[in-house]
Amino acid sequence: MNANYAVYERAYTNTIREYQEGISQDIKLIAIKVIFYGVKMVNSMKDEILEEDLIYHFKLMVIIIDLMATLTPKEFMIIFPIKKDYDGKKYGFKDYFYTMDYIKMLDVDSLIGDKIFDFLWEYTNDDITEFMVKLMLTISHLRKAEGETTIAEEFANMVGIKTYKVYTDDKGKKFLYDGETGKTMPIKEQKPFKIIKNDNVKVR
Repeated sequence: MNANYAVYERAYTNTIREYQEGISQDIKLIAIKVIFYGVKMVNSMKDEILEEDLIYHFKLMVIIIDLMATLTPKEFMIIFPIKKDYDGKKYGFKDYFYTMDYIKMLDVDSLIGDKIFDFLWEYTNDDITEFMVKLMLTISHLRKAEGETTIAEEFANMVGIKTYKVYTDDKGKKFLYDGETGKTMPIKEQKPFKIIKNDNVKVR
């Protein structure tokens, strides 16, 4: 976890404490602060999550998403402004115009509600994009912990891409395992590049 995690975690827990202790009873403001600090906190977490923390992280993300659903698109855009990228059509990716075209199909003053997952996937904002990546990674880790294929493995199987699993033996050496054939192959460590100085080369 990076240095910002502790800062956002403290802000997140303090916001919840303020509500529980009656310091602040503005439900909308509490929800907005929990969403903002929650997203920042999740994005500060490591991608390598310990198995015992998976369910906690997943439930945390679900709480944040449920709160997002209580916002209107107009409120959401204030908290997480649409990224000012305008070249999406040229390069084939989502941009400001893409997101605005999607939002125009919605009532900006009505709650996002059960459209929240579609909304998040169509939204262009670095924090939200990273949050959704973290969510997918957590779901993949949960599936793997339960003995199921990860999302990446499932996609690879759908399109016919062969996948391997990486294991480490008792000597600390890594190897690939082919689940179809049962065969293994060692992973060779990449030797660092050496820069060779040649004083005879002249630059014109």
